[in-house]
Amino acid sequence: VLLAVAKYLVDHQDQLRCRVKLLFTPAEEYEDPGCKHMAENGVMDDVDCAVTLHVNSQIDAGKVQINDAGGTNGNSLGFKVDFYGKAAHAAAQYRGKDAILMAVDAITAMEFMIAKEVDGRKCKVLNIGSIHGGKTNNVICDHVSMYGTLRTWDDEVNEYCVTRLQQICENVATTCGGSADFRVIKFMPYNRNHPVMVEKLRASATAAFGAENIVQMPRSLGGEDFAFFSRIKPTVQFKVGTKPADAKEKIAGHTGKFRINNDGFQVAIDMFTKFVFDNMDGIDFNE
Repeated sequence: VLLAVAKYLVDHQDQLRCRVKLLFTPAEEYEDPGCKHMAENGVMDDVDCAVTLHVNSQIDAGKVQINDAGGTNGNSLGFKVDFYGKAAHAAAQYRGKDAILMAVDAITAMEFMIAKEVDGRKCKVLNIGSIHGGKTNNVICDHVSMYGTLRTWDDEVNEYCVTRLQQICENVATTCGGSADFRVIKFMPYNRNHPVMVEKLRASATAAFGAENIVQMPRSLGGEDFAFFSRIKPTVQFKVGTKPADAKEKIAGHTGKFRINNDGFQVAIDMFTKFVFDNMDGIDFNE
């Protein structure tokens, strides 16, 4: 999409009265996301604002999703916990310290914390997605590795939960006679839509595609590394519909059934170029 946008802008550069910087963001799924490094190394220093694209395979091609100002998704935090115990034969369990039991007790306590300690009106989700430990049935396990994710809509809730997750894992392990090493291995803040950017992008989208093709969707708990840019300069994210025309049901991203309707890409190209030419004389963020 961005290459097509670049070609269009070059072909019409005699009409262009601003500089456009195209950002290709690598390695979103890595533990250390590409946008984080780009933001830390000044990629936003010489721009006034930024617009980002995502696809939405659950809405029809031709539709443009532009959510209201504020958070559009969630804080996405990945963590790893290593529980350390002491191996022993199962027939003499008193000689060992069971790392599997530590992990099981910690999971229960973490879920209890999420349910009982955080305001029920605050959005938060905890998931333990991977747990590995032990080699056979008659030996007390001395090491368990556990991976989880925490999703929140609020920075304070995120900080509180991370502190408590670490405390719980370490305290449970100590109670069981072992130890735990809790580490945050990935963090992406939630993405913010700037109110002026939302207004400008909706105006361009309405002019290009008609108000009936502009939609909103509920805020999600998904992660988005563009969020690192949104914490520096005014930004907005839009999504284009890419639901396959023959789809009989909604198709979610990050699943084996994911498919793209290429018609949505032309909408994305038109959206970017329309926004550029509509706002090439500058945006007043104090209006």
